[in-house]
Amino acid sequence: MSSLSGAGGRPLSVGEEGRMGGGEGGGGEGKKSMAPGGVAGGSVGAGGAGGPLVEFKQAKDYVTTIKKRFASEPHQATYKAFLKILHHYQEEQRNIMDVLEQVSSLFADHPDLLKEFTYFLPDAVQEQAKERLNRAAEESEMRKAARQQQQAARMGGAWGKS
Repeated sequence: MSSLSGAGGRPLSVGEEGRMGGGEGGGGEGKKSMAPGGVAGGSVGAGGAGGPLVEFKQAKDYVTTIKKRFASEPHQATYKAFLKILHHYQEEQRNIMDVLEQVSSLFADHPDLLKEFTYFLPDAVQEQAKERLNRAAEESEMRKAARQQQQAARMGGAWGKS
């Protein structure tokens, strides 16, 4: 599968600190773009609301959320793994289904990150990706609810024994 495109359909590359940069190239209205931090930003067609600055901010906010959430990990392992997944996709070493599988696994306990990731995917895979990531998010939410119930049961059992 081809690499993600920047605004105007330009190919992107991952630079230092996982930042994405646009290369030179032709136009491509309506394509998704990659923004700083390695996240694809949904582009808005001509005359649409939002635009590149809104997309850039949303992508940057998403990456910042990931970076902050996993900041306490040694060497920011999850954040760096996320950037690596995107880099491999951009380098055409992974297809979009591999990316979805890896992101689903990486953010298995973070349904909000899974759901938000769908916004930044290319138009061609939006529906399929939304289905896959929403399913992963639902599974994550069910696991979280089950853990909370188990924790509540343990706490209730502990209170009942006192």
